[in-house]
Amino acid sequence: MSAEGGSTPPSPNIPSITNRVHYGLLKLIEPRTPLILLIGAPASACAAGKELPVKRPIVEPNAAAGVVREFLTAVRSGIAPERATDFMAVSVRAHQVTAENEATVVRTPEEYARHVHDMLATYGAFSFEVTELLCDGDRVYARWRQVGKHLAAIDEFAPTGATLTEIASAVYRVERGRIVEYWIQIDREGLRLQLEANARLSRGAPLSSTER
Repeated sequence: MSAEGGSTPPSPNIPSITNRVHYGLLKLIEPRTPLILLIGAPASACAAGKELPVKRPIVEPNAAAGVVREFLTAVRSGIAPERATDFMAVSVRAHQVTAENEATVVRTPEEYARHVHDMLATYGAFSFEVTELLCDGDRVYARWRQVGKHLAAIDEFAPTGATLTEIASAVYRVERGRIVEYWIQIDREGLRLQLEANARLSRGAPLSSTER
């Protein structure tokens, strides 16, 4: 299963989020400086570090968080993969964090855009929700939930058209307004269990009690 420089850095202000991309709870943590400004949130709540629902775009004073947020919203979401050149360095080290075989690949923005197009071919116009976004200096942690359809072969599993949910997270390192490196982890076991269950259903076989 597939894992996941030069011009002026992109503005942290982003257009309205479409119905395919939205943010759940964004959490304030307490490093050296405030990380996230929640639009419409009481100052007392922000100071207390409470979790608050965010339904509108936010403005982040931390530049790294702004770059990653806009990258996820525009590029990783599948809405505008070609905009990878706006947020990624000329070459990016992508660390695939897996227990059995950690690997690092180097991707250009163009290669990453093709990677997202491959995901669109496999999962269709999937929905994409960022459920956590935290920042510490030049490193930004993001966790997301992607929901799409099984439209192309994944490993030995033929397409079934059934719903597939991916839960994944990544840590992005930002330098001079560009993503230069990231470490990604995907719940591959959860995806495999869905693929197996959907394959059995497509053959008319009954599901086990844990799959119902």
